[in-house]
Amino acid sequence: MNSELMTAALRRSRCRKEVTGCTTDRTGIRSILNKKEASVALIGALKDGPGVAFDVTRELRASYPALSIIMLLDSMKRSAVVDAFRAGAVGILSRNEHFNVLCKSIQSIHQGQVWAGSKVLRFALEALAQLPSVPNFREIRRRRQRPY
Repeated sequence: MNSELMTAALRRSRCRKEVTGCTTDRTGIRSILNKKEASVALIGALKDGPGVAFDVTRELRASYPALSIIMLLDSMKRSAVVDAFRAGAVGILSRNEHFNVLCKSIQSIHQGQVWAGSKVLRFALEALAQLPSVPNFREIRRRRQRPY
């Protein structure tokens, strides 16, 4: 669904959330967020090029820490899902998802929840399991106290 149609549908839906703006590029997103306060942002493919949505999501998480981001992915491949979580998304949906699911995800994210299906969560858990373990605070302190 293109962004203008999605915006119009969200405004008419039972989501009961105000739509503060609609844009298809990085500059437009910043412009909207600088003018109006938003609690949830939907980020999909942007006109700026492939992969830019992940960069924009990282930038928004750094600039607007209270903003919750849902990424609408063209592909639910493992690498895209993991990259979306790493970028800071708290909700991940396929662009092919039914509109009612999108509305439900917005409401859930607005209430402070995370939105992801079982397959998406499995990808995230597998990625976490592959990371090297980080020593806890006690282990770091113990290492520092060892004589050389």
